[in-house]
Amino acid sequence: MVAGAVLIMNAPVIAQQYKILHNFNCTGNGGCAPAAGLVFDDAGNLFGTTSYGGLYNGGTVFELSPVTGGNWTEKILYSFNPNGTDAYSPQASLFIDAAHNLYGTTPSGGSYDEGTVFEVSPKAGGDWSEKVLLAFGGSTTQGYSPYGGLIADASGNLYGTTAFGTQFGTVFELSPSPTGNWTWKLVHSFEDDDQTIDGLYPYAGLISDSAGNLYGTTFDGGAASNCWDSAGFFCGAVFELTPVEGGSWTETILYSFLAVFMAYPMGIILMPVWLLMLLETSMAPPSTAAIRLFVKRCTTVAAARFSS
Repeated sequence: MVAGAVLIMNAPVIAQQYKILHNFNCTGNGGCAPAAGLVFDDAGNLFGTTSYGGLYNGGTVFELSPVTGGNWTEKILYSFNPNGTDAYSPQASLFIDAAHNLYGTTPSGGSYDEGTVFEVSPKAGGDWSEKVLLAFGGSTTQGYSPYGGLIADASGNLYGTTAFGTQFGTVFELSPSPTGNWTWKLVHSFEDDDQTIDGLYPYAGLISDSAGNLYGTTFDGGAASNCWDSAGFFCGAVFELTPVEGGSWTETILYSFLAVFMAYPMGIILMPVWLLMLLETSMAPPSTAAIRLFVKRCTTVAAARFSS
């Protein structure tokens, strides 16, 4: 098993240097096999997840803090326990709010073992506590197996995706209440029929713009009907979800990946994920026009590159 490491890259792009901040060694109660990126707080501490390891080998939430001399120290904030109710084996990055609460997803775990949304919160004295906000599988309309991370709007509502369920994946919203409970709402179900061109199987998370529109990718579906591979997949799509009056959302397919991406093994998965990673580089929410233009430019350049 690959234990994994955390590293940092230093600018400029030319002659980049990196430094290993922490090595995961899969021994003791430490975390093992980090599968996602990191988030940081206003003090420069880094937060992430590991898919395995911890007290119960169900994965961990960890913190890396800088110390004098340029070193970093790790603290395990929570060990997931695959006990039939808890989340386990997180695959996505965390979202951190202003109160330092951490939110994430797991594609498995929970009461139905079909994935969860969880929160890990700081307590007095330096300890942390975990709470499963939603266990997927309790309703056929919810979808299941969220592999992507979460984002939040100004009101604290969380948005994410499930790769499967309610035919071919969903986008969902979780809204907090004053009592501490969270309410689930379906934003969009991805469909596959003769009347609709849609993306299928959204494995990645979402981004949003300054108008509250949501953007994401799917590794299957889209309009490129000549894009089947031997496994029967289309090339995938970039989609936009726009809120409309009354609480519903309207979907627009911004781009359908073309057959040129099939030239590389796993390209139908890697290209949409690569595009989403580029979109996530903006710290402040960009405008709707900026994202649409960015999608157009990225896909045009990528198509030219992979066809040459």
